[in-house]
Amino acid sequence: MARDRLRDRHADDEPSLRWHLDRTNELAEILDAAGLDDLVLDSSHEPPASLAADVHTAAGW
Repeated sequence: MARDRLRDRHADDEPSLRWHLDRTNELAEILDAAGLDDLVLDSSHEPPASLAADVHTAAGW
């Protein structure tokens, strides 16, 4: 999804598009290496209160 948005945003600027796409990959690698994805929630169809409860439970609060 982010890559699609970047392609739309930089459709007329190939060098900028390439830089942003490459940077997206670099940042994804950094986040993967950091191991910060202990909890991944799909918020597409969940109400905020339900997501908050899931985070609360996962954090052990």
